[in-house]
Amino acid sequence: MTVHVHLFTSTILEDGLRAAQQHQASYCRKYQFKDTIKQVQDGKITATPDRSQLWTVQTPQVFAFSLIHQAHHLPSAQGKAY
Repeated sequence: MTVHVHLFTSTILEDGLRAAQQHQASYCRKYQFKDTIKQVQDGKITATPDRSQLWTVQTPQVFAFSLIHQAHHLPSAQGKAY
């Protein structure tokens, strides 16, 4: 069994911070998806998505404070539970 550990560097984090400043949110690492994914309905496999179109996004993810604050408080302000 091979175990892969992906650590991020200060450069990766700085790139994520710069992108979040420009776009309000960012992720620092993405990898092409390697696992096979199945869509299931009522216990039966209905589809197998094309892996070439799938990516996994890892932490850290970076957000502008106002954006993440709003995302966490808006549901309760509208009387909705998480």
